[in-house]
Amino acid sequence: MGRVPFLILHSLERHRLHPPEIMLIEQLLSFFFKKKAKRLFISHHVFGDSPVLHYMKSFWPPSPNDKYLTFAVRAVSLAYLSSEVRSPDVLQQARKTYGSALALTNKALHSQDIALKNGTLLTVLLLDLFENLTNDEPTSTASATKHLDGALALLKLRGNAQFQDAVSLAMFQHLSSSLIPSCLERGIAIPKVYLRFRSQAARFVDTNDPDWRLSDLMIQLAKLRASLKESKPASTQAIATAQYLDLEFLDINNTMPQSSDLKTRSSQSPSSENSDNRPSQAVDRERNLRLVRALLDETLSKLSPHEPSLLFQYPAIKIQIINLTARLSLVKAAPSSILLPQFERHRNPRQDRMPPGRR
Repeated sequence: MGRVPFLILHSLERHRLHPPEIMLIEQLLSFFFKKKAKRLFISHHVFGDSPVLHYMKSFWPPSPNDKYLTFAVRAVSLAYLSSEVRSPDVLQQARKTYGSALALTNKALHSQDIALKNGTLLTVLLLDLFENLTNDEPTSTASATKHLDGALALLKLRGNAQFQDAVSLAMFQHLSSSLIPSCLERGIAIPKVYLRFRSQAARFVDTNDPDWRLSDLMIQLAKLRASLKESKPASTQAIATAQYLDLEFLDINNTMPQSSDLKTRSSQSPSSENSDNRPSQAVDRERNLRLVRALLDETLSKLSPHEPSLLFQYPAIKIQIINLTARLSLVKAAPSSILLPQFERHRNPRQDRMPPGRR
């Protein structure tokens, strides 16, 4: 699409315009691009194919009184448009709007009633999304997680009852999709306050869902990698944990919809240039799988360099594990009257001819 000429003042016709006309043109262009950016963002992130912000439908359109939310949506929309068209001018407008959204949000948080609203938590999550879209390099871990920390503070204020609300639960899962990979990539353990909320949220979700299982695995991997920074050499337990996570990854990958080849995931970095930037839960899932696979390989190679991942050590192990899991599930569910004939068929015929005392 190329670079968008956000300001027409660079055209050769500028010298023919008077200052009031120039100002009017700037305002019209600003209004046009803000509208275009919002439509693009909402159509992809809220109403698109498996959108990340599907729960935002209940907030649309935002209340005129919630200016902090309106400006946050506008800022993240401009940031998304900027990333699509590679326009520094649009990005500059996005940063300016982000500053206004941040100031309005900080002011709104002085009211506890506003802090408890779903729209306030959504605003903080959008501010975090803005940081991700603009790819600003954080100066420290604290600055990288400032909005996520703010979201956790709001969760604490809202209490456990919030998870009984479908929208609140969806926002928590959105928070999880940002917080967990961030901690994992930075090599830090998941905050304990988040883990407490997660145990409460688990009562209202399907914990056998592949995405939930993947996030559980990422939490365990983050904990393992954080502990390895503190203890050298690695303990036998750490090696066993890494190998267990390796097997768990294989099982989870098999249950994921439209999963791609594991070796491809392992060989490509999650931050490679070929990474898909389209907003989608499926894209986030693929990115997380690649991240986990890469970090698992790295961890296993450090812990036991002479024993590579079971994925490469035994190419057929994936099928064996899945078949074993299925058989164990059948054994747990089947009545003994059905299993007994199968057992009888595998008995040693010689045992039937042996005296009872020698069996």
